[in-house]
Amino acid sequence: MKNKIFNLVSSLKYLILLMIIVTLFAGMVYLVAQQLLRQNANEIPTQEAMSVIYKLSSGVPLSDFSKTDNIDMLATLEPFFQIYDSSKVLVTSSAVIGTTTPIVPNGVLLYVDEAGLANNVTWQPKTRVRAAIVVMPINDKNFTGYVVGGRSLKETEIIIDKLLVVSALGWAASEFLVIISFILLNNWRSKKIS
Repeated sequence: MKNKIFNLVSSLKYLILLMIIVTLFAGMVYLVAQQLLRQNANEIPTQEAMSVIYKLSSGVPLSDFSKTDNIDMLATLEPFFQIYDSSKVLVTSSAVIGTTTPIVPNGVLLYVDEAGLANNVTWQPKTRVRAAIVVMPINDKNFTGYVVGGRSLKETEIIIDKLLVVSALGWAASEFLVIISFILLNNWRSKKIS
């Protein structure tokens, strides 16, 4: 009897270890896929920012940028841009939320100064409005400042939510198979010992 209890306790340790490994693996797969989706969301904002920088560097006057259509961040997935001068003051923007123009937090622009690199962040200027934005510095004879390219994360976040559900279902199915395998293996071993 003691031997059976010892074998059961020993087997339960392996079961728990295997369930932990399955959980860690499922979490890792979800995390990698989620990060790939989120990083991919930076592609269009980067293109938007680079396009504006190219136009500014080519001599397109700032006044031409103010003639663009407003992109309502709450209503559309279209990419938008903002241009800030070297004092971090908004010069022009295609982004609006309703009738107001959102302003990128100053720290996002400061990071570009400190790091000397583009800054990719998730920006939430208002509840229910989240965007992937890329802030790039521009320093040439025509203009010195910052260009922000952005796009709503709405669709990306819907896909990430679906990924979470699929990952959770895959994890639950894997754990179920581990438990069933454990029960069947224990039954087989107990019959073999008897």
